[in-house]
Amino acid sequence: MSGAAAPIAGRPNVAPNGTAGASLGDELRALDDARTALTAGNTARALALLDRHDHDFVPAALAPEAMALRIEAYAGSGRRDSVARLASRFLSLYGDRPEAQRVRSILQAQQVDPNP
Repeated sequence: MSGAAAPIAGRPNVAPNGTAGASLGDELRALDDARTALTAGNTARALALLDRHDHDFVPAALAPEAMALRIEAYAGSGRRDSVARLASRFLSLYGDRPEAQRVRSILQAQQVDPNP
């Protein structure tokens, strides 16, 4: 899913592709907003915010956390194929990170094999 997400209320837009003033704090707030949407059960908004994150923060300092959140959002929206595909990629890239256990738990709950 691509396209620009709406600006977050009360916050200025972060410069595209991580330029001009985007900070780790900005990136953390962007992921917190996606996490809040996900916790509220709004997977569509969470995915839109994650799309925005992926566009605005290149390279992303918090890429593993963003990818784990996306996997969680895919699981919440019933996109099992996307969960399996992205979880497999996550585990090959970041299998030793703390987020990996969360990804494995999502796979187990979804009963999805990351290596079809």
